[in-house]
Amino acid sequence: MAEQLDFLNGVSKLHAMYTEQVRMLAHAHGMSNEQAAILLDQFGYYNVARQILVEPRHDVTRDGLAEIVRDETVHNPKAHDEGTA
Repeated sequence: MAEQLDFLNGVSKLHAMYTEQVRMLAHAHGMSNEQAAILLDQFGYYNVARQILVEPRHDVTRDGLAEIVRDETVHNPKAHDEGTA
């Protein structure tokens, strides 16, 4: 069960990173989160449209991808040894 929870935590962090990148892309194109969510929803990106309007669960500016991968290798040293982290 602990491995499954670690997996879910990792997925949550990766999802947060992806969502934050979508927010940054929207801002780079001069759109607010709300404007981007409407556009994304119109083109079928329902999950990310909803998620960019929700407060992030993880601070991705603090926990970048390298930190997420590092966390996974600490929690699962076997994955690091096998090169699957």
